[in-house]
Amino acid sequence: MFRLAHYFNKNIHVCIPSLFDDQQARSFKLVGIEESGLWLESAELAVILASPDKKRPSPGTASAFFPFSHIAWVMPELGMVSSTPPPVSSIQTHEVPAHTEPPTKTSHHHSSSPVHKKLKK
Repeated sequence: MFRLAHYFNKNIHVCIPSLFDDQQARSFKLVGIEESGLWLESAELAVILASPDKKRPSPGTASAFFPFSHIAWVMPELGMVSSTPPPVSSIQTHEVPAHTEPPTKTSHHHSSSPVHKKLKK
């Protein structure tokens, strides 16, 4: 399972159609995770958020908050998928003993069994 917290301060691919008018994912650095969305950072955001009058130079990167309602999908960058196993549950499990061989006729010889009495007749 993909957990966003594992990719904090790392690059992830995010598709934000409302910002880019397409369904293409772009690479962002995940700089914050909130209940309602993600804080993302990139150089492309710096260009988009630069002042329209161009009096100030755009910074190298910029960060912005994107609510989950504006995010189409998120995935880790290829090669960054965590290969660590999921955490072990704290619930203890009890092993069920392996099935043993079926009982033989000699071990189930009950003279009082009604089925056995019928077979004797």
